[in-house]
Amino acid sequence: MKKKIAELEADEKHMLKVLENLAQLLADPDAEVNTQQIDDWLGKIDFYVMPKSFTSNSVKNELFISAESNEEKEVNKVNFFIDMPIELHLLETLWTVLIGKLVFEKKLVSAKSYGNAIDDYVLYNKQDDFLDSINFTKNKLFKIYFPQYCNWKNDAIETVATLNRFNRSQMLFSLDVKSFYYSVVWKFDLLDDKMGDDERYKALKFLNLIIQRIFERYTGIVNEYRILEQCIENKEYILPIGLFSSMLLANVYMYELDNDISQNPNVLHYGRYVDDIILVVDVTGDEKNISEDNAFDRYLVEKNNILVNVESGKYTINKYPNLYIQKEKVKIMYFNKTGSKTLINQLLKTITYPSQMNVIPDTELSLVDFEEAAYAKNGIGVETKIRDIGQLEIDRFQLGWHMSQIVMNNRVRKKYVTREEKVRRQNESDSILRFFQGGKALEYSSNWINAMYYFMLTSDTNRYAWKQFQGNIIDAIKQIKVSDIEDVKRNKKRRISSKLKKDLALHFDICISTVLALNIQYCRKEKKTVLALAKKMRKANLFNHHLVSYPLVNYSDDIDENCDLTNILPEQIHSMNLLIRDSKKSKLSPRFINLDEIYQYVFLRKFCNGGNYYGDEDNTVVKKKLEFI
Repeated sequence: MKKKIAELEADEKHMLKVLENLAQLLADPDAEVNTQQIDDWLGKIDFYVMPKSFTSNSVKNELFISAESNEEKEVNKVNFFIDMPIELHLLETLWTVLIGKLVFEKKLVSAKSYGNAIDDYVLYNKQDDFLDSINFTKNKLFKIYFPQYCNWKNDAIETVATLNRFNRSQMLFSLDVKSFYYSVVWKFDLLDDKMGDDERYKALKFLNLIIQRIFERYTGIVNEYRILEQCIENKEYILPIGLFSSMLLANVYMYELDNDISQNPNVLHYGRYVDDIILVVDVTGDEKNISEDNAFDRYLVEKNNILVNVESGKYTINKYPNLYIQKEKVKIMYFNKTGSKTLINQLLKTITYPSQMNVIPDTELSLVDFEEAAYAKNGIGVETKIRDIGQLEIDRFQLGWHMSQIVMNNRVRKKYVTREEKVRRQNESDSILRFFQGGKALEYSSNWINAMYYFMLTSDTNRYAWKQFQGNIIDAIKQIKVSDIEDVKRNKKRRISSKLKKDLALHFDICISTVLALNIQYCRKEKKTVLALAKKMRKANLFNHHLVSYPLVNYSDDIDENCDLTNILPEQIHSMNLLIRDSKKSKLSPRFINLDEIYQYVFLRKFCNGGNYYGDEDNTVVKKKLEFI
């Protein structure tokens, strides 16, 4: 999607023409030329495939413990992301906002649904008119992931702790719906029924039909390659991965489940984050009948009718026979009213509040060693016997957090680097290069971009890490092992394996282009397509803005495309006008511009223009932002 947006915004005339054509299409949807254009876009819908999970066929040897695991893993699950023209993405986004407004008004999404929640400030603007009441200027459509995820987990823990003090015995269940997006049986009739005779919904008939045809096309393509749990019949669809509409409709689809479980008198707490469910069941008075073997069936199937045991070891959600619960992923925690204080205290320690997570660390922050951050300690303590120490496992969250921290900690380019700092950087680079090899290089691909940001920012002490890292990733993609992909049809596995390599290589190229958008001169030997995309990424401002030397400089009109935004020199700044005449870059920016950045930018403008800033009538964007704040 980032690539599509960059390509759209790179050519302003083309972008305006695209938007004009879409406006004409919406104004006159029945025109023959518009019908043909829609058919053409729909015919271009395809998919790209990315790894979802990896597995190992080797048996772990607990007799030999090593911090360097060379275990080779194979791809055993993949995801099918929709690939379609940017015009359809724009129409689909508009539809999601408009339908989201109606869903919001009619309360068709439960408050117990934490994931993929549309931001209330988008949907309610204190205006009576339907369109005027939608805040189209917001730079995000959905609530931020991390706070929502924290609330989902924290609310369950706090419920357990609170009720335990009131002498309630409880059982916490963590459930996971198998292959959620591929298992949903969505019918647009469901939306028709819920909207009733709402004239605003009827006015969206044309857009509704386009979205339905997108779902139909995607479902048909995926059905050719993937084994679906249920039989998809006429006008029944799975949810396309990669669409905002799927995120919204998934919550509408699950409303009845959310509502039913929340109203169950034995359920003390319920929360759902997309396909992950946490519920706390009251078991007070039944303590003598509780055992490890019967807890799952007794409280989820027999007593509360939440799940249905369709066959031995297979469970579906009541009223949702197509949604299976993965029994192997179920976690159960029992809190007896008389003896669970220690367990609850340990659970309370896992509560995380977003405000505690420092996004931009202090430049003098002492960061832990890479291996210490990446590998979990598995409860190893002072009293742990040597024979009880097991294989260290990679902590995905800690790895990602550490990678983002080392990037932010090196965002300020130092004129002089001490010897100790050079050694530390070299050790960090070596550790990253050792880690990202073979299967691990692919399994943790979400960290590629931060690794390359780090190598670029510290290139004054290590010029070769960038190329070595590239070589590691390219080799890993070429040698990717795919033996038996779950739920992919047998005669399609060779095709999926081939496409997997191609799409991973494209994803890596996009990562490189995003990083090079900050400094295109850093590596001129990249492929022409990568460098061309990097220039488009720069023009569209689709890179990490925290890494720009001076705040908001990347919004200025007169910044040379070859300028290193991570290390702009004072003499370069003095020769720039730093005008922001064109407000489009600000309006289309993928992030909010903060007040402190504006203050710093104002100071910089005064420095570059002999202190005469406030008489500058051309700098309309900055002045508007100041007025707004």
